[in-house]
Amino acid sequence: CTCATVKTYAASATVEVSTCVEADKIWKNGTSAFQSALTKSMKGVTVTKTELSKVGCRRLNDGNRRLANPGVKADFTYTATTSVAKPAAAIFEVNLKTELAAEGLPATTKVTSLTDPVVLVASTTPAATTTPAAATTPLIDAAMGAQATFLSLVILSVGISW
Repeated sequence: CTCATVKTYAASATVEVSTCVEADKIWKNGTSAFQSALTKSMKGVTVTKTELSKVGCRRLNDGNRRLANPGVKADFTYTATTSVAKPAAAIFEVNLKTELAAEGLPATTKVTSLTDPVVLVASTTPAATTTPAAATTPLIDAAMGAQATFLSLVILSVGISW
C-alpha cells in the first residue's frame, strides 16, 4: 500500500491591535483572513477550523485599567501530510495584514505569539483506494444462539441430576 499519513494539528496565534473596537471588528469578520494567512504562511497545510476570540478587552473594576493590550487570538486546526514548522512571526504578520486589508478590516500592530503545532490525530490513508472483494459471512441470529445455549444447559442439568 502506498499510504500517506495525514496528521491533524492544533496551533494558535495572538495578534495585537490598537483598540478593542478594532479587535471586535476582526473577531466578528476576520476568520477567513486568519485562515488564509496561515495557509499562505505554511505551505502544504489545509486549515479545517479557525476560531477567533478577543483578548485584553475586559475592563477591570476601576474603569481605566485593562488586563492586557487589546488583540485577537486565533485557534487553528489544520491537516498536513508532512511535518510543517510554525511560520516565522514576521511572515505570518505580513500575510495577515494583507488578508485583513483585502477584507476591509483593521490592521494588526504585531504578532505577540505563535504556538508550536501540536499533533491531535494521525491517520494513514491509502493513496489509491481499492474495494475489497465481498466476503461471505454466515448470518447468525444471536437470539437463536442464546436459546440453543439454554437448551444445552437444561439437557446437561437433567443428565447430571439422574
